[in-house]
Amino acid sequence: MRLRRRRSVRLRLHDYRGGLCFVTICTHGRQPLFGHVADGAMCLSSFGRIANDEWARTAEVRPSVVLDAFVVMPDHAHLLFGIVPGGLEALPTTVGATRRVAPTDGRRPGLASGSVGAILGQYKSVVTKRIRAVDPAVRVWQRGFHDRVVRTDREAAALRRYVADNPARWDPAADRPDGHRL
Repeated sequence: MRLRRRRSVRLRLHDYRGGLCFVTICTHGRQPLFGHVADGAMCLSSFGRIANDEWARTAEVRPSVVLDAFVVMPDHAHLLFGIVPGGLEALPTTVGATRRVAPTDGRRPGLASGSVGAILGQYKSVVTKRIRAVDPAVRVWQRGFHDRVVRTDREAAALRRYVADNPARWDPAADRPDGHRL
């Protein structure tokens, strides 16, 4: 069976290094795995604490990543971060987040270490492993992520406000026990 390749939404000629990237990742089926919002504040569940703590550790584990604002919500997370220009391997391409590396040991090609896709893939993987250690049946993440290149200081400031205000804007009617949004 041949798997269909998903079309990339990344900017083709943009080098993602040295600037900010805003990413939204969602739980599988938009399940409220990570907690709930009460009185405009996010109350993290044990799974939410895992997702929050692992993103907070990202800069330690991945020195090329500089964390900015982030919030873990009941069914998604918003992450604003940068990639330090010297952090990615010097490869002869400007594709940035979608560049692929051909391994020399015969394995299949994969994302370049330190790329946006690799960073998020590693984050999602470690969160999934930790959550499945508690409950092996949980499907944690929706496939892929939505990202946006932050082009100006004004846009970065607006995104920081958006992240900070996200719990206060949360619609409690959207939290349903069956995990589906209204």
